[in-house]
Amino acid sequence: MKRAIILILIFAGISNITFSQDIILKKDETEIKAKVLEITPEGIKYKDFEFQDGPTRTIRISEVSMIIYQNGRTEKFELAPKETEQKEKAKFKANYFMIGVGAGNGYGGFGLRLQFRVGGVVGFGLHGGIGYTPGIFTRYDVWETTIYNDPIPPENYIRPTVGVKFFPFKNLYLNYQMGFHGDGRLTGSALIGVDANWGVKIGSGFNIALGITFLDTAYGENGIWPAGDMGFIIRF
Repeated sequence: MKRAIILILIFAGISNITFSQDIILKKDETEIKAKVLEITPEGIKYKDFEFQDGPTRTIRISEVSMIIYQNGRTEKFELAPKETEQKEKAKFKANYFMIGVGAGNGYGGFGLRLQFRVGGVVGFGLHGGIGYTPGIFTRYDVWETTIYNDPIPPENYIRPTVGVKFFPFKNLYLNYQMGFHGDGRLTGSALIGVDANWGVKIGSGFNIALGITFLDTAYGENGIWPAGDMGFIIRF
C-alpha cells in the first residue's frame, strides 16, 4: 500500500512538472520551456522554466508564433498590418543604383546605361547612357534615301541618351528618353518595360522594354519607328 502511495505521489510530481510549464513556440519552429510573466506590445517577458531564479528574459513578439500555457490554453501571435507591410517592403528594394549593359534606345545603340530609382512600390528614376550605333541600324537614313532618292550613306554614331522613368508598380516602368546624335539630330522615345532583378543587397537580372521612337530627320521631317531596350543589369 505504501509503495502504491509513493508511486502515485511520484507520478503526480512528474505530471505537475510536465504540465506546469509554458511553451513558447518560435516562428523558426524552436521551443522555449518557460514561465511566462508578462506580455507587452514590444515582447514577452519570461523565466527559463528550469532556472526560474535566474534573470527575466524578453523575446520579441514578432519572433513568436504561439504560447501553450500550463493549463493547455493557447495564444497565437500574428503580424499586425503595419508589420506585414514593413515585411513586404523589406522584400522589395525600392531605392537603388543600377548599371546596365545592352542594346536599344536607352543604351545609345550598343552600350552602357546608369540609373537610379527612389520612392517605394511607386517610384521615379533617372537614367543616362552612351553607346555605339552602327549606320546599318540608323533606319531613318534608309528612310530618307528611299523617300527622297538621295544616296545618303549610313553613318555610325556615338550616341548619349538621358531619360526619366515613372514606376507605377515596383519594377514596371513608363519611360521617356532623348538620344543625341553627332550631327545634332535628336530622337525621343516612349517605352514601357521592366527592370527585373533578384537579390537582397546586390541584385542582378535583365531589362526589357518596347515602345516607339520619334525621329528628327536631316530634312526636317518627322518619322516614327518601333523602339526597344534589352540588357543585363546589376543593382546596388
